[in-house]
Order: sequence, then C-alpha cells, then structure tokens
Amino acid sequence: MRVSILSPSRADVAIAAVVTVMTVTPVLVPYRQPWWAVALAALMSVPVLWRRRAILSVGAVVGCATTVLAIAVKPLPHSGALVLLLPYGVLVCTYTFAAADLSRARRAGGVAGLAAGVAVSLVVPHENLETYRYLLTAIVAAYALGVGARARRAGREAEWEREARVREERAAAVARERTRIGG
Repeated sequence: MRVSILSPSRADVAIAAVVTVMTVTPVLVPYRQPWWAVALAALMSVPVLWRRRAILSVGAVVGCATTVLAIAVKPLPHSGALVLLLPYGVLVCTYTFAAADLSRARRAGGVAGLAAGVAVSLVVPHENLETYRYLLTAIVAAYALGVGARARRAGREAEWEREARVREERAAAVARERTRIGG
C-alpha cells in the first residue's frame, strides 16, 4: 500500500499524535515549564506528521528542537520533572530515514545529523553514561526497524514484479500456442 504524498495517512496522524502527547506531556505535567519549552516540545514532535513528504526538513526541525530543549532544560525549575522527556520525534525520524527510499548519502546524512544533535544534547548538559547507552540503543533499534521495513518492502516489490513477469510469460506462451494451432 502506497502512502499519498499529498495528505498524511491515518497511521501517520496517529503516530504524530502519540509522539506529540508523549513529548509535550512531561513539559506540562507535573510542573508547567515556560512557554518556549512547550513550543520546543511541540517542534520535537508535531513535524513528524509530515516526515514522509519532507524527511530532511522534518529531521532538521525535530533534531534542532530536541537539542535546544535538552540543553536548555537543566537550568529550568523542576527540571527533574522532565526525566520522561525522550526524543520520540528523533526516533521516528531515524526510523523514517532508514525505511525511506533515499540515496545512501541522503540517508546517512540525515541519520548523522540526528545523531550529532542527540550527541550535543547529551554532551553539553553532561548527561550520565546510562543516558548515552539508552539513547544509543533506542536510535540503533529505530534504525534497524527502518532498515527491516525497507527490506520487506523491497522484497514485496520484487515478488510483485516476478509475479507480473510470470503472468506476462504465460500470456505470451498462450498466444504463441494459439498462433501455432490456428496458423
């Protein structure tokens, strides 16, 4: 099933909604953060809705917003309340880069850009080693899932092409047989 480029599918809307709720909620509950933190949390997630149309732009926006919020969150009051703030948008974009039919260079560039942003968001606020391990594992898993999805899609397309070729060969054989019998 092909996704329309003009409008997001229901699945894309659902994914963007879940990512947005999971990203914005820790910024609002239990301690409401400043408006700019809420806006950055929204920029970390809402653009995921358009990732199939413009993955490079969406990845840049999501990655930059994630990095800025991660760096700015330490000095915020009640920043401990943002422990559950995970880069879900980055993970979805990583999956999308891996699953998309992009050139290797564009795919590698997009994932490298996201990874660099995550690295900066870990190094600057001096996160602990466990956070590094957790995020590295999550990003590698998202990438692996995307590669698997791309491979399954390519396998299905190859199978459809083989089936079409077999149908054409059978039709040609039937036509040759009819010509032989009739001629």
